[in-house]
Amino acid sequence: MAERNSSTGESKRPNRRSLASSQIAKKRELDRAAQRASRERARNRMAFLEEKLQRLEADDKQAQISELMSVIGDLRNENSQLRAALLKIRSWADISTQPNTDDQKTSASPTSQSPSPSAGLLDLINGSTPQAPVDQALDHAVGDLTAQACQESTNRSFDSDINERGSRPLFDIDDLEMSVMGANMPASAWNEPTDLPYQCNIPSPLHGLVDFDPASFFWPSYPSTSNGCYSPSSVVPDEEKWSFGNEAYTFGVESSKKTSTNLNTIDPHAPFKAILWGWDVVDEEQRSHPMWTALRKVDEQIFGNWQSKAQKIALMFVTHRLLIYRSNPTQENLERVPSFLRPRPSQERIQHPLVIDFLIWPGLRDRLVFSHEKYTRTGEFSAMYCNCLRFHWPFPDTDILTYPIPNATQYLIDVQACAANFFDLLQVRGKYQTQPPFPWIAGFEFAGIVLSTPSIGKTRFQIGDRVFGASQGAYATKICADENKLQPVPPSWTIEEAAGLYLTGPTSYASLVLSAKLQEGEWCLIHGAAGGVGLAAVQIAKALGAKVIATTTISANIEACKSFGADFVIDYAQFAQWESEVLRITNSHGVDVVLDPVGLVSQSLKCAAWCARVIVVGFAGGQIEKIAANRVLLKNVSIVGLHWGAYEKFDPNTVPEVWKGLFELISERKYRGIVYQSTNTIQRKFVGLDDVGRALRVLENKEAWGKLVITIPQLGISNL
Repeated sequence: MAERNSSTGESKRPNRRSLASSQIAKKRELDRAAQRASRERARNRMAFLEEKLQRLEADDKQAQISELMSVIGDLRNENSQLRAALLKIRSWADISTQPNTDDQKTSASPTSQSPSPSAGLLDLINGSTPQAPVDQALDHAVGDLTAQACQESTNRSFDSDINERGSRPLFDIDDLEMSVMGANMPASAWNEPTDLPYQCNIPSPLHGLVDFDPASFFWPSYPSTSNGCYSPSSVVPDEEKWSFGNEAYTFGVESSKKTSTNLNTIDPHAPFKAILWGWDVVDEEQRSHPMWTALRKVDEQIFGNWQSKAQKIALMFVTHRLLIYRSNPTQENLERVPSFLRPRPSQERIQHPLVIDFLIWPGLRDRLVFSHEKYTRTGEFSAMYCNCLRFHWPFPDTDILTYPIPNATQYLIDVQACAANFFDLLQVRGKYQTQPPFPWIAGFEFAGIVLSTPSIGKTRFQIGDRVFGASQGAYATKICADENKLQPVPPSWTIEEAAGLYLTGPTSYASLVLSAKLQEGEWCLIHGAAGGVGLAAVQIAKALGAKVIATTTISANIEACKSFGADFVIDYAQFAQWESEVLRITNSHGVDVVLDPVGLVSQSLKCAAWCARVIVVGFAGGQIEKIAANRVLLKNVSIVGLHWGAYEKFDPNTVPEVWKGLFELISERKYRGIVYQSTNTIQRKFVGLDDVGRALRVLENKEAWGKLVITIPQLGISNL
């Protein structure tokens, strides 16, 4: 019952809308604080490296070089220590499951004089330590193993550990050394303190100075190559196996929500026993639990051919904690999840957020952060874990995505650059006229290298070819695309220049050449001339011999318009009645052709010439106009819309004609790339998918001209 005001009798009900808004504001503030802290850490790391480099250039170079090498040496020592510890853990787990032969007794005699740390783990698995909490006992047992492993490994060389890899699978627990690159992970990440020297792979200024071979870490099937191109057979994993793993996980989570069995009553070490001695040793009641049923399927289908039992135990250990949290997302269970797999403060509650700071997988329900499947330098271990089981913790089950496997008619492209478009911004905010079905990846334009070709039919492109194109999901490191969505990168162009060509170039060419039939000597008015479509249209109009009047809303972009060939540039801010300025420039003749990607048709009719052609290609201004038809009639004006994307469906024969004409202008050097290049030394380039949000903000705030292109570094291998 709602309380009533004693004086007025009115009900004092809480304002639910304001309460919800307040909660969302608090969550967003938490996100912003986390983002600010992350940016501050990045700035500090860069400042550290810059200071070191500056000091190296000073007179006392030798002392500074020694200091820098000392820091690198410390990192190497930590790397070696963790490698040795994990090797020992694997060794103890494997030895403890072998038959108790005389030879093994003899070989184990040096360590049998004192209690072995592995005994604590085995006792725990056998259930002989009921007095200790399960997770605490397991943590201490693993911690004891690691402590002894570190102590016994002091005489082992780092190089000898590396040489041992030749007889073991590339994708093994010893490769977890790759995560030793940044600051220490808090002990709370594993619930109880341990001696494991785990460290998150936070971006470090010394990252590139430490030996690091990601090619042997994420995907053992990928060969190490200098050009980043892989054979098609090595790129695509077993589709059935990966799909099966997804189904098993989804089934386990969904079933564990519905089951009446209390999570606290199940044996948390069932998967560990199963890994050491097989699933048949697990009690039938425990073995039939949906959670362990899912893990059993994953173990058999994905972990089945792994030789290291310790590696399986490590993954099952994390799996167990994540499943518990996913089934019962309480704060207590969240604390048990390793810190590098935890959600950001509001990612599970805000739906369709308006913020764009973390839009690597924008638009997915309840998601604000990067997925580990995409390019990011955080969480190496979780990236390995996600690649194995395709988990996106703790996201909804419907958001699980599989590895992008091309069908028989598709190419697999290694994305090396992608472009930001205004409709990307509308799409991630749920405001675009067409929204892809969930789950989906944002981004449309890209350029890169062909990794695999279609398995049927004659192909236009070969492995290693440079191509650019458009397809949903360009904000990624790999993308599948049909042949009709791809074009060859012009020989004289860079990948970055080509990434912004697929939409702007043909849109402007088709508008001016096919629809407007722009002739030499005619006046052409181009709105939003500093944008991607605008600068493309300026160049094409000049190539056709027209006189170009460009308009822009930012005075700083005037020089950019002139540099691409505009004869006159009108600043909206300077000329409130810009139509009069157009008539003045044309000596009252008016313009013969108007290209409008903004939404200024009504005002453009005031300065249009007799029989003018107005081409509508967009509404970047945010308003869809209502046009006075009498002006259209009195001046005999033709108004035509152009949606370039629809040509492939309704007029496919025109598409190659447009591309042929555009490529001819490029070869004649009458058309050049329109990638934005900042003259501000403070504003850095857009590099990595981490910068997608920043690029979209710059685009929205109209702080740049031309096309905003994000370079996607390929560090030998993709996390995707």
